[in-house]
Amino acid sequence: MMGKLSGKSHGVALVGIMASAFFLRFFKLESCSLWWDEILVPLNGQYGIRLAIERALHCDFHPPFFYILNYFVLMVGSSDLALRLIPAVCGLLSVYVFSRYSARYFNERVGLLAAAFLGCSLLHVFVSRSDRPYAIIVLLAIVSFFRLISYLKGGQFSDLVVAIVCDFFAALLHFSCVLLVLSHALIFFGWKIHERKRLTQKEIVLFSLFGAAALAAIGPFLFSHTDGLAPVEKASMLATFIEGLKNVANGLGPATMFPKELPFANNLFLNLGILLLVCLGGVRLYATDRLVCGSIIVYVLTPLVVLALARYSAYFNPWHVLFISPALLLLAAMGAEKVLAAIFKNGPLLAAAAGVLSVAGAVLVWNGNAAVLSETVRPGDAYKTLARNTARFAAPDRIKIFSDPNVSACIGWYARHYQAGDVLHDFALPAGNTVPFDFISFGDFGHYAKSEEEFLKMMDAPVTVQTVSIAPYPQFSIYSFALHRRSPIVLDRQEVMTFSTLPQALLRDAAAVKEIAFYPFFQKGVFSYDVAKTGAVTYEFVSDPGQEPSLLLGTVGIVNTGKGNRLRCLYSTDDGPFRVCLDSIGPDARTNLKFLIKPDVPFARLRLRFELSCPFPTAGMTGLFFPALQLTGFTLFATDAATEQFLSDSLIVRSDLEAREHDGGQTYIWGLGPHSTFAFALDADAAVAVDYDLNNPIPGQSVFFVLNGEPIHAITDLPAQKWLGQSTAGTIHARGRRGPNTLEIRYLQWNNQAGNAAATFAPGDGRTLAMVFKKLLITRQPAGAARPVLSE
Repeated sequence: MMGKLSGKSHGVALVGIMASAFFLRFFKLESCSLWWDEILVPLNGQYGIRLAIERALHCDFHPPFFYILNYFVLMVGSSDLALRLIPAVCGLLSVYVFSRYSARYFNERVGLLAAAFLGCSLLHVFVSRSDRPYAIIVLLAIVSFFRLISYLKGGQFSDLVVAIVCDFFAALLHFSCVLLVLSHALIFFGWKIHERKRLTQKEIVLFSLFGAAALAAIGPFLFSHTDGLAPVEKASMLATFIEGLKNVANGLGPATMFPKELPFANNLFLNLGILLLVCLGGVRLYATDRLVCGSIIVYVLTPLVVLALARYSAYFNPWHVLFISPALLLLAAMGAEKVLAAIFKNGPLLAAAAGVLSVAGAVLVWNGNAAVLSETVRPGDAYKTLARNTARFAAPDRIKIFSDPNVSACIGWYARHYQAGDVLHDFALPAGNTVPFDFISFGDFGHYAKSEEEFLKMMDAPVTVQTVSIAPYPQFSIYSFALHRRSPIVLDRQEVMTFSTLPQALLRDAAAVKEIAFYPFFQKGVFSYDVAKTGAVTYEFVSDPGQEPSLLLGTVGIVNTGKGNRLRCLYSTDDGPFRVCLDSIGPDARTNLKFLIKPDVPFARLRLRFELSCPFPTAGMTGLFFPALQLTGFTLFATDAATEQFLSDSLIVRSDLEAREHDGGQTYIWGLGPHSTFAFALDADAAVAVDYDLNNPIPGQSVFFVLNGEPIHAITDLPAQKWLGQSTAGTIHARGRRGPNTLEIRYLQWNNQAGNAAATFAPGDGRTLAMVFKKLLITRQPAGAARPVLSE
């Protein structure tokens, strides 16, 4: 039997092991760009606790507490070194703590070898160099496991307290640690059953307190993502279990065992050797302490069995189960001690061998993975390099749109460190007849098009294409356009003018823009991107003398889902002051709003301004999600109040009728089921008249007019009428009240009505079409008008 190590030989060996571990975790720690998983942490953590919690509830399958920790780190510094410092320190502490606990519960030789293995484990090095919670979790898991075993073997109650506290904080950092807690629970109760001991009162109180605290802390976030626990596509139990074993095996050696997502060096035979040492160590431990050996087996297999039973293979990476590997490396250290004891006959030589293994492992790790650890984790994550070279693809005098806003957000994180302002998004329309516009494509075209051919056809403008190479990032393309401006725009009377917020349309039509950005995914809109500023888009219209319209009707497409956010439409004639004609304060479920402009005097120039104020953006994947407030487009109809057939009185402040349409020279508007609503205001009680002309497409239709909750008119059992050829017309006289008034038109039937297939007359149209309005006027009547009289 090999004798005990001297204090000097043990100390020298441990210093060498820690030096190797320090080198792997701190050398060039700040030089590698934050990669996708990492950069999400500061991008979201910078906005504080409220947004971190909101994101965890609605956007991301992680607890918010690591993002909150980074919020406080960012108060000290935002460099890569500052962000990665806590994981790096925890990774280094894990090596030391692992050595001390292994030496305490086994012997000093096992402690040195365990530290050597953990110190040069590639994935442990990687997570220690990443702004992610896994290095902290590994440290907590090591302390928790050894303190739990100490308590079960007759230690102090404080050992159990420390173990549970460590499990609690680990669970706050990642949901995978629920499996860690389950493993420790099975170990604890397994020992209790084996030793036929009951729970003590102190144990019951401790478990109850921390169980309730853990459930309260992470329960709301975990249960808000139950869909994430049940992927649509699941592998078989066997396949999931094998995938779990592969993930655990990848976290053992100085190289991964099986190729995975990230470009690590792989070495199958080296890891097979470590697994053989694990088996040898397991046999040794089983012979000396079966309970501890069984505990390690339970600790390793519980997460894998649970995942296999759930057939959970989605979002399952090696670092999610990295807390398992120290237990296996402990067994490997015991196996290595047996082998080295047969080679070296004294303790100092074995200590030196442990130090040599650590240095050799460090060289192997760095030589095989230097680019991943110190340059770029993946070529597509070279955000720091791109930020240093923004001048090559983001000219300050050109308007820029990116195909992937997530990439631009990541570049922007670094760009703010190298220059003032947001060079990627800030823009203003230049003077002159052309607008310089660049679309920067990172391999796709956002939601605009599926291919380059489709994209260029949609843009319909001369283009030059430049390919940009900024190694190691993959090549990308810049599509440069010179768009011809058509502002100011001549008002076309009696024609519906449609304005899109697609970039090629808005940049051609708008007279001015301020603090807005285009949203390239899912919605075709613009949004304000600064909580402290109001974004604005202004359009300018002109009319010929004598042809000025006396009434303008508009429909505005919006998204306004955030509480407290605001979108306003204002107008100004000639050089007069701006007046509000539409105001939406979120959350607003409506997606189409109406406005009415009735100028006091004839005008030669009209300015229409849309203002977007988003002080309360929602949480998003890469930080604040400003597109919770969007302008998606608008229509404008210029006419005369004297001849207008729809909503001609300036009483109307809001309606939910569809936009007007045209067919064969006739203008009409659809009403949608189950009801259409009109809001207007009166400065005093007054008589109003509702003039209508209806064309009914549904047999047996009935229409009910309700003013301020009181029925004022009904038309029942209408036959289906010839399209725009037949109609039902009349006038309703009613009494309005001072202040807000609401006229509601209720429909008995509508297109696509559930449970009423006979009402569906246009199955290809997804709208709930109920009634065609050829005319609908709500007008204030002269003073002294008669009380409600229905006429038809």
